[in-house]
Formats: sequence, C-alpha cells, structure tokens
Amino acid sequence: MLINVTYAQIKPANGSILNYRIIGFQVPQNNEASTYVLRIAQDSVVSPEQLDRRKTIEQKATTNRIIETVPDFNTLYTWQIIYKDKRGKEIGSTPLSYFRTGYIKFVDTAYYRMNILKNKMPANDIYVLLDNSAVMYDLKGKPVWYLPNNATLDTNMHVMRDLKPTADGTFTALFEHGIYEFDYYGRVLWSGPLNGTNKVEGAQTYHHEFTKLSNGHYMVAGNEIIENELPKELRIADSSDVIKKDGKIFRTSVCGNLLEYDNNGKLVWSWRSSPFFPSIGVLSPGNRMANIGTHMNSFYFNEKDSLIYVGFRNISTIAKIEYPSGYLKETYKGKNTEMDMRRDGRDRESIDRNMNAQRRLLSVDNDGLFSNQHACRVENNKVYVYNNNTIRNPNFVSYAEIYKEPDTAGKPLRKIWSYPCNIDTFTNPGSPTGGSIYPLSDSLMLVCTGGSGRVFIVNLNKELLWNAIPIFKRMDGQLKPLPQYRASFMRKEDFYKFLFK
Repeated sequence: MLINVTYAQIKPANGSILNYRIIGFQVPQNNEASTYVLRIAQDSVVSPEQLDRRKTIEQKATTNRIIETVPDFNTLYTWQIIYKDKRGKEIGSTPLSYFRTGYIKFVDTAYYRMNILKNKMPANDIYVLLDNSAVMYDLKGKPVWYLPNNATLDTNMHVMRDLKPTADGTFTALFEHGIYEFDYYGRVLWSGPLNGTNKVEGAQTYHHEFTKLSNGHYMVAGNEIIENELPKELRIADSSDVIKKDGKIFRTSVCGNLLEYDNNGKLVWSWRSSPFFPSIGVLSPGNRMANIGTHMNSFYFNEKDSLIYVGFRNISTIAKIEYPSGYLKETYKGKNTEMDMRRDGRDRESIDRNMNAQRRLLSVDNDGLFSNQHACRVENNKVYVYNNNTIRNPNFVSYAEIYKEPDTAGKPLRKIWSYPCNIDTFTNPGSPTGGSIYPLSDSLMLVCTGGSGRVFIVNLNKELLWNAIPIFKRMDGQLKPLPQYRASFMRKEDFYKFLFK
C-alpha cells in the first residue's frame, strides 16, 4: 500500500545532488508504524520489487528520521522507506525517490586523497575536517562531505582557513576578505563585512581564527596597520612599505586585533594588541629587512570565565586578557625573545658555514617552552599548544604540547606533556606555518602539523592511534603532502543536528 505522500514531504528531495554521503532521510510520520525500513540501491530502479532485490543498504529504525551513509560520490541512488506495524506487517511506503551524490575534484582520489598510515582507533566515530580542501573524512580515509562551489563565498582566490563545526549545527570559516557561517548543504547563513568595511583602526584583512560564540555573535582576528620608526643602524631593503618623513624612516607593519560582530554584522566589541605588544622591536632575522610585526595567529575565548587567550607567533607569546574590559591579565612567554629573533639570522649565517654547528643545533631536544606556536586552546584547566618550535631554520621538529597555568601571577606556563611530530619520513617532522591541537577527550588529542600536512590522533600515554597524510597531485603529476592550516573534527553523534535542523 502506497501512503499518500508527496515528494515535498520527503528528504532528501527527489532529484537532489548531494555534497555529502552521510545523509539524513526523513519521511512523514505514520502513527500506526512502529518500524521504518530504509532501502537504498545504486542506479535508477523503477519498481519497489526491483529495489528490494537490488538494495545494497537496508536499515530499520523506530523514527521517521534515519541517518545512513552511502558508499560513493558521483553516484545515482534510488531509495524508499517501508512502514511496518508492531507485528512486522507492511502498512505502507513512500514513493521511490532518487538522488545523486555530487562530484568535486577534492573528493576525487585521482587528485586528492587521505593516506591512512595507521588506524588503531577503537571506533570509527570521529570525522576530520581539512580546511585547505574543505573536505571531511572518516578515519578510514574516505571523504564523506565537501563544501560545494558557492558564488556567495567571496574567496578572493585565497584558501579557506579555520573550517570548523559550531554548536548550532553549522560551519564557520574565513577567507582573507570574508567570514562566513554556512550549513551542511553549503548554503551561506551569515557573512561579516567584506574587504575591511566597518573594521576597527584600518584593519585590512581577516586572518587565522573565526569563531561563533554561544550568544550568537562572531569573533574574528583582524589587523591594524602601524607605522614604525626604524633605528638608523637597520639595514633597510627597498620596499614599498618604507616611508620617509621629516628625516626619519618608517615602515608599515600589522598588529592583530580581535573583532566581535553581532548577527546583523555590527561591530560590538574590539581589542587592539598594538598598545600591549608593539611591533617596533620585532625585526626579521639578521636585521636584513625591517619590521615583521608580532603576527597574532590564534585566539581562544573561554566564555565561561570571560577570558581570551591570544597567541603571537613572532614573539612566542600567549596573552590572557579579560573580556570585555580588554585588560591584559597575564603574559606567557615562550623560549624565544625579540632578541632571539634578531640573533637567529646571524646564527643561521654562521651555521651555513659550519655544518658541525648545524648538527649540534639539531641534536638539542625540546626541553624548553614553545616557540613560534599556533592554535592555543584552553580546556579543562589545560593549555593546548601546537609548538612549531622554530623561527626560520628548516631543520627542526614540531611538537604537540599541553601546559598548566601557574597558581602565581608572573610565572611561566609549566609543560606537562609533549609529543614530537617526527613520526615517520613521509612528510617533514616540523612546520614553520600552521598547526593545531584539539582535545577529543581528557586523554585523546587530534593534531595537525600545519604546512607539513600530517594529521594524527595520540593519547596521553603517547600512543599513536591514528596517523594520516592528506596528499594531492601537483600540476607536474607528483603526489605531495597537502599543506593545512588546521584540522578540526566532528563526532558521529553531532550529525543529527546538522542534518535535521
């Protein structure tokens, strides 16, 4: 018996092209039904009898909402739900419906793939989001979702950064000139001011971090343009950034800001880093060029305690500020100071002439604090840091690390756990750019090594449970690790709120 159900009441809609393989099937509720039986077959099937013979998936549920994963992208599927009463007797069904899973080159294994080198996870209930390709993978390395092409997203030819899920069943991400919230289907739900409009103090770009807050507002990192007077002894390279005024030399640089928008795109709060961390003293290695700024590259808003942790790469510093006052409550410095930045360039020149000195440098273990860190997060009284552990020297190992904050003001962070990223030789052991660490639980961490591409899961006992390297095919045909900024995650139980909003 076919129940009088129109296609408009069925999800996914008949004829849909889906950018995902994890699908939320929904049909009208039947008060007489105690079981809903989902049947799916590949290709186009013309009758319920043929569907029953050719079905590749059958799932029974007690509700009219069912989540199921189909095998492949770029494939046509036929599906139907059968209603059964408490005796198991069929009492009706929906019409046959059809959908196709879509195609984009980022899910085509001829061009992009996730190489799984190790998988000892007890369950396949974690899904990893890559921000460079905007694809989500299961732990077996199969893509399950991608962000479809959308003309609304003002990418400005820049790579997406900080793609991550929200507690509201949406995603957020940023490009250089745009910040967006969008749903599972790729539809833009909110966008912030573009191209510097309505930003504080002449900020020009968005960068590194964009987060939706629990009150529905949005916080993002922006920039302030600063003119710094340069010391006379500095060797200045020719650059459009150099300005000469009244016999003095200036060069522009950027200082990071925090910007909070409401859901109407109005700027409701901001914080400037330049009064606390001026960029004038931060010079490129060896003083060969002028000011390179502090490079604010992360923030984490501890909303419960009204505290924001802000990371600065070029001065190896994490600042803790109070919200909304902006008061600088604490500064945690890493192992490299501003003078170390200047000294590093001269050291490299010396090392290049002395290979023995270089070998001695590489033998030094990571027994100090972080250096040029990324992605500071604070959860359960622990400070999670991806320690890039480098300034510019290419021979180094990066670390995933956990710290404890001191009980006394003015004291440094105390390292309580550290894991080196020199896992194997399939990609570099460290990266000077990018990187992230997310606690999956009290004992599990998801780590992305940034520019070197690796993504892995490790526990507090330093047991490597999952190890993967996303790769892509270059134009010359070579397969190389795909650089990332961060990698975030979703859990299996999270999908319900994404699929059934």
